[in-house]
Amino acid sequence: MKLKITEQQLHSINEFLAEKKAFFKYWDRFGGKIDDNFYKLFGFEGTRLPELIVGKTKIRYYDVLGFLREWLGESKSIEMTEELLKGTHHVVGSIYGGYDYKFTVSEVQEKNSTQFTTTVLIDDVNGEVTLFQNGELYKLIDARNEEEFGWEIENEIQDCTDEYLSKEITSRTGIVIVFNDIDFTSGEK
Repeated sequence: MKLKITEQQLHSINEFLAEKKAFFKYWDRFGGKIDDNFYKLFGFEGTRLPELIVGKTKIRYYDVLGFLREWLGESKSIEMTEELLKGTHHVVGSIYGGYDYKFTVSEVQEKNSTQFTTTVLIDDVNGEVTLFQNGELYKLIDARNEEEFGWEIENEIQDCTDEYLSKEITSRTGIVIVFNDIDFTSGEK
């Protein structure tokens, strides 16, 4: 079967492949990681799901993750993700919006070459949060149980955990870590 493509489409494909080649050269020299330096060097725009526009071609965040997995090799990417997740007490420090807690990935329910679906266990008994409004320090378990803002604390714990996993694991392996459920060491949901 033959496909016909326009010159514009061919040009877009060539731009896409040229950027991929540049990313591979960067990783060959500096190691496989997608971080702020990488984004700045290549001119990505946006923060959460940045994209690069080259001519009329968009290279999206998930494209770059795929390039990183290809550069690493699928089996190495999966192996690195498993190694980074297993048995480690991950520390979300105060740079994450005043939160300071440890967590582990207690279960991997599903995994493939692009995504791991997990359950995380947050240490809310020993973890702490400093509230920006008043500067007060709370144990996570106490902050979660506050009637006025406990729901917000739980949402921010999810956001901080997601951001940590993205920065510390996805950016090194190209595999997205999704958590279906969060458990707390206190046993409270």
